Amino acid sequence: MRLSKDDERAGESLSIENQRIILTKYAQERGWTITDEYIDDGYSGTNFDRPEVQRLLEDAKTGKIDTIIVKDLSRFGRNYIFVGQYVDYIFPMYNIRFIAISDNVDTANTNSAGMDMMPIMNVFNEWHSANTSKKIRAVAEANAKAGKYRSTHAPYGYVKGTGDKCLPVIDEPAASVVRRIFEMRASGKTYKEIYTVLNDEKVPIPAVYQFEKFGITNKKPNKNLWADSILRSILKNPMYLGHLVRLRYTTVSYKNKRRVEREPIVFPNAFEPIITQELWDKCRELDESVSHGKHTSWGIMPPLSGLMYCADCGGKMKLGRQDLKPSKAHPEKRSRYHYICGNHSRFGKYYCYNHYIRIEDIEQIVLDDIRSKARLVLEDEDKARTDFLKHKEQMSAAQYKSDSKTLTQKTKRYEELERLTQSVYEDKVIGKIPEEICLKLLAKYTEEQNALKSEIDELEHKLSVVTKNETDVEEFIRRLKHYTNVPELTRELCMELIEYITIGKLVCGLCGTNMQGEAGTSRNGTVMHYYKCMRRKREGTCTKSILPKEKFEQFIIGIVCQLFGDKATTEKIADEIMRIHERRMSDQSVLQLLERDREEVTRSLANIMKAIERGIFNETTKARMDELEQQRSEIDDKIAIEQCKNQNRLTKDKVISYLTDPLRQAPRRLIRALIEKIIVFDDKIRIFFKYTKTSPEDTPWEMSAYPGSDSSNMVDLRRIELRSCKVRLRTLHA
Repeated sequence: MRLSKDDERAGESLSIENQRIILTKYAQERGWTITDEYIDDGYSGTNFDRPEVQRLLEDAKTGKIDTIIVKDLSRFGRNYIFVGQYVDYIFPMYNIRFIAISDNVDTANTNSAGMDMMPIMNVFNEWHSANTSKKIRAVAEANAKAGKYRSTHAPYGYVKGTGDKCLPVIDEPAASVVRRIFEMRASGKTYKEIYTVLNDEKVPIPAVYQFEKFGITNKKPNKNLWADSILRSILKNPMYLGHLVRLRYTTVSYKNKRRVEREPIVFPNAFEPIITQELWDKCRELDESVSHGKHTSWGIMPPLSGLMYCADCGGKMKLGRQDLKPSKAHPEKRSRYHYICGNHSRFGKYYCYNHYIRIEDIEQIVLDDIRSKARLVLEDEDKARTDFLKHKEQMSAAQYKSDSKTLTQKTKRYEELERLTQSVYEDKVIGKIPEEICLKLLAKYTEEQNALKSEIDELEHKLSVVTKNETDVEEFIRRLKHYTNVPELTRELCMELIEYITIGKLVCGLCGTNMQGEAGTSRNGTVMHYYKCMRRKREGTCTKSILPKEKFEQFIIGIVCQLFGDKATTEKIADEIMRIHERRMSDQSVLQLLERDREEVTRSLANIMKAIERGIFNETTKARMDELEQQRSEIDDKIAIEQCKNQNRLTKDKVISYLTDPLRQAPRRLIRALIEKIIVFDDKIRIFFKYTKTSPEDTPWEMSAYPGSDSSNMVDLRRIELRSCKVRLRTLHA
């Protein structure tokens, strides 16, 4: 017996009690013994994972039953494939008789009209389910577009209203917990830290709270413990901003209940919010941040955890600890913390340099930099705003120009494809081209248009983000004002102001020691950044002059752009890449092998189906069939991947674009990928590039003049111990 929520609308005729009366009477009239009743109340007929159906199958396998009676076929299920599989194959395999009373179906009488009509009735039953699903979806869509809240319960922190639209109303006890969760997240706390606090304080989880206060039951078992899944559902729910958001998710179909995202229907500011937009934005920034925070094995999370990158290999910097031996000056046991390149830690010096820097040094650098910017804002906010805006515009100008040009080209091509599509239709109508060629051209144009539409949307979004410079700077200044006299670096401060930090490296040509970045303050109070040889700093035995940091880095960028911006060089690199790519694409051996494996699995499955038709079906057969189905699914996935590889072929124009775009948009990123190291002498520099056939030491590029080669022009700086680092402050979007 089965009754879904939709069948309840049909009235008493389909109720569980009515089905029981009919089935009991039918069995008693024939003198049969009722062994058990199998009742699925509130389950859809398209779902064959229903608990009572599974119990029925287990009893069938053990021989507990020999006859199954249902009121009609729809009570057993509305999926015609599964119903047919059970009635025609599985039940006969266990010598079980199946009877559907109203439909006159009885497997003991295969010549009856009911048995002949059974396939048609199964199809009609499934059509009924599909039609009902469409009607329910249409009603839900109409309610959502009318701004009505038709969910059974409101989100945690709200109660369902009583008006015509039933809009949520704040439930203050729960709302205070929601605010606290958002505030803890905005302060930089991880999900684990948040749910640990809530569990320690015995705060009831939403399911328990709603049951205790409103009597709302939850079928899912819970242990009354907060977890990251509960926090994630709260922190990513835009309804806490007071926005009515409906139909965020849907199911694949009426048979496949897997939830997928869809374009939601949103009514902004429809009811009272629990949190502010600013608090929401801070949480979103943390989610998008490169740093998710990590506690070390000894239980600490440094403020800069996850924010630091190696400028040479692009890997994250790893926190390390050095246990120091007791001494006369420090008899107690103590440790020193530092950062090193994570890839160097994993793979050694042949992959990357260690880029060692003590944690107190980098934290002091960052803190001083933030303090100086905050003081600049307090002393002359207009000048600070101008400087920040100029710097941000310089960073985004090249990318904006390139993206605008690309957008114009792609938009022009999209419009051209629309004209070509119209032309193909007209040529087909007047008989200029055959239908087969018309269909091929339309498919080709449509595919290209869809790809262009996605690229155009992405470019328009990027350009809209770039144009928010003034708003971003205002938000950055507002945040800086909170940290004018900050006593120490905190996790919250770092997550709010810093996007990432890179740690770089140069080599002194006179002594071979690393050159590291330092900073100092001149007599007039100006903060200066420069590179200095570490042997000269520590021992005073090297005479290498210091380098002005900003000028030197811009000089290196100019050199690389000049070298790799040459058209002939770019063409040569692109030709070599295309030669390798074409050789790989022409190799079809993997695809052929996968197709051969799929044919073998398909043959094996066909043999098993023949055995089932002959009545041979047991645990071994079922296990083998499941194994083969799994193998075929995995092979199909691999074949699809190989076919996609063949379809996504590179072109020479794309390769050239990949090589030249970073020169205009993000030259520093290209430099990290191309340069192995830079050796600096007093009168020349040597740049060693990566990816050469010979050793980097054999193929340097040499330049005889560079910024800072004349040390007599350098300003006398107050020394501060400091590594070569570049701090990029967070790009804000209001």
